[in-house]
Amino acid sequence: MARGFTLSSQTRANTISFMKRIPISPPKCWRPLFISPRRRFYRLRIPPFVTPTRLFCCKSSLVQDTIDLANYKEAFSRQMAMAGLKRHHRIAIGVSGGPDSMALCFLTAAWKTEGPNAVGQHEGFIDGLLAIVVDHGLRAESREEAHIVSHRVSEMGIRCEIACCSWSDGKPKQGHLQEEARDVRYQQLQNICFQNQTGVLVIAHHADDQAELFILRLSRTSGVLGLAGMAFTSQLFSSSTHFYDEAPKNEGILLVRPLLHFSKEDMYKICEMGGQDWVEDPTNRSLLYARNRIRMSLGNFSSCWYM
Repeated sequence: MARGFTLSSQTRANTISFMKRIPISPPKCWRPLFISPRRRFYRLRIPPFVTPTRLFCCKSSLVQDTIDLANYKEAFSRQMAMAGLKRHHRIAIGVSGGPDSMALCFLTAAWKTEGPNAVGQHEGFIDGLLAIVVDHGLRAESREEAHIVSHRVSEMGIRCEIACCSWSDGKPKQGHLQEEARDVRYQQLQNICFQNQTGVLVIAHHADDQAELFILRLSRTSGVLGLAGMAFTSQLFSSSTHFYDEAPKNEGILLVRPLLHFSKEDMYKICEMGGQDWVEDPTNRSLLYARNRIRMSLGNFSSCWYM
């Protein structure tokens, strides 16, 4: 789990398709005008010093949302095909609980269960699909947060395992925390994949992540290979040998990043239209880390420039 999670509801309401102002007499009462995807109600109050108007708002068409979501699913399906993945393959998902990994869970579950070659379910869980939540154990509340995320993923029909970090050599120092936590996280993801004999791991890196990495490596005078950024597919190998059916194996795991052509804004939209909650990590806003400073500097730039 990432550090410093705060639970957030889906208040990024994508509810207004158009708005008109028509002068009328002052309103006699306040009326609820906005409904979020999770059916939470909000009231719009007009201050007395504002010229009396009525705001006519229409919730964005459910038909349009359905079309948009279908387009996202189709684009995701193309990326999975480019990686050579089929619906019957055993696939693991790295999950933190943020909008990126929750969108990935939603899309992967839909990809597995929809279409002519859809897979079935066993005991309420989608066949051949496993979510892995890594609890770094750096805070007292991290265990509870991991179980919250696990519950949300399970509600999507995805079997979930929580991997706990032990930090036998001591917890990392502040200056190297993100790097060491990343290394331990990937080792835990590999271990769970090997234990479940799962040869594919999908990660929720997207176009904005790619842009941040490019700037970060450029600032550190990386060479051509470093500036190439994250690969769409790569191979992970374990430093230890695993035994399956008494036969030693050290086969690699195929690492796939199917969201590299999606933006961060796409992640939020997919979660909203799919009715999925997520959590936000406040440490992603901390200026202590170079990547965060780069993310904030990029700010208003569109990630499409870096795709």
